[in-house]
Amino acid sequence: MKAVIFVLVLIGWVGVQVHAKIYLSCELAKELGSSTIERHLIPHWICLAQAESQMNTSKVVDMPNKSSNYGIFQINSKDYCSKDRKGGLCNIKCSDLLDDNIKDDIKCAKDIFARDGFKAWKGWVNRCKSTSTTEKNNALPNLINCQYK
Repeated sequence: MKAVIFVLVLIGWVGVQVHAKIYLSCELAKELGSSTIERHLIPHWICLAQAESQMNTSKVVDMPNKSSNYGIFQINSKDYCSKDRKGGLCNIKCSDLLDDNIKDDIKCAKDIFARDGFKAWKGWVNRCKSTSTTEKNNALPNLINCQYK
């Protein structure tokens, strides 16, 4: 009887698992391009995702202020999503940012970008932003061999 209950619990647990994905640069470039991200900004978005989540859609980081960052763009629960229900400025449940469908992640990230630009993400500031107008930013990924819009 215990074995049957264990198997049923295991099946139920497996059934609610989030399907996560670790993107490759060209894959993410294509996804971003189809989501109306301006082409010249796509290397910045990919650098951001690399810096924040290592391109992992299921990454969650608990912050010292009791909030958490979710998904490929590490969207924070304090302002942009709600842990228990749809909410925040993006009107989204935080757990919805953890699956392999990143259309909602991109939509929310675009809203954050519209408000604060890339400076909203410390990973982008520390790894992707060039420090002067004459400095070439070597941290941005080279997408020359990628086919995207």
